[in-house]
Amino acid sequence: APWGEGKTWFGRNWNKDLNDKEFKTIYIDSFEQDYIEDPFILLASELLEKIKKDGTASENKNFKKTATQVAKASLSTGAKIGVNLGARLLVGNIDLNEEFEKSIEEVGSYSADSISKIIENRFDNYNKEKESTIQFKEIVKKYSQKQDKPIVVFIDELDRCKPTFAVSLIERIKHYFDVPNMIFILLLNKEQLENAVQGVY
Repeated sequence: APWGEGKTWFGRNWNKDLNDKEFKTIYIDSFEQDYIEDPFILLASELLEKIKKDGTASENKNFKKTATQVAKASLSTGAKIGVNLGARLLVGNIDLNEEFEKSIEEVGSYSADSISKIIENRFDNYNKEKESTIQFKEIVKKYSQKQDKPIVVFIDELDRCKPTFAVSLIERIKHYFDVPNMIFILLLNKEQLENAVQGVY
């Protein structure tokens, strides 16, 4: 529905109704969370909270382990370089006060070196990352299928998010959470989301 037509009111009341009927539900206001680098972190974190409450210790541990591996693999090259540079700053390898110009030069060469190394590592770790994705989906599938009723995930305000985040979130649902007995309900202005997709692609 268009903006202002009551999608959030409808979604929150539907969510409450399902909770009253003992469905496991997750309600995400994606607009509040679109600062996150990768929507996978958002989706996996919300599901982890459910598993912590009613899953086994083994499910909790395995989910967290494989989710971490998938999140690490899905981080962008830029984000990985940022993490590496941040680490260097923390341990004092870059002195911004005394050698600012030199540091900037180092950052440039370091970034180029890092990109090459990260790409090389991605080739080396391709099969491992692929296996992690398969394991993650299998854990999500087992957890969802053992529920008496479907797990229902509401995604609200998706049309108000940054276009890249909105499209990425839908892609993450497709690639990692498309399992039996798990349902995603997207509350959105379809025309606005179509514009976001066109903007990205």
